[in-house]
Amino acid sequence: MHRSRRHGRLARITRFAGVSLLATAATQALLFLFVDGIGWPGGPANLTAVACVCGPSYLVNRRWVWNRRAAHSLSRELLPYWAMVAAAAALSTAFASIAYRIEPTGWAVSLADMSAFLLLWGIRFLVLDAYLFKFAHRAAPERSEPMELV
Repeated sequence: MHRSRRHGRLARITRFAGVSLLATAATQALLFLFVDGIGWPGGPANLTAVACVCGPSYLVNRRWVWNRRAAHSLSRELLPYWAMVAAAAALSTAFASIAYRIEPTGWAVSLADMSAFLLLWGIRFLVLDAYLFKFAHRAAPERSEPMELV
């Protein structure tokens, strides 16, 4: 792999990891709120937390990690992304439901959710990088400007 392409991929992995950490923190906060604060069971709490965070995560990843600014493509981006989110949500919700039956606490549900997330993290990056946003990082030069949140 050419050095600049390797550097570009490393930069995308680093930014993806940063977005993932923020999304994970938000998801975990919501899980504790839903399970320990409101008293929801693990499955519905996990599914709701994932649903709350996945939209903003998609937008930040698309814009900041892959520098994608063009119109959203329904067939190349949105449908595949949401299919991937649904699969990941199904796995993490199954883990959270099982954990909640064993130990009905926010900590148990949180650890179950993070376990499923970690199992899929690398696969998610590869799918996003190689398929969903594959042309975004080749079409435009890498930018080091801060991301606008508006």
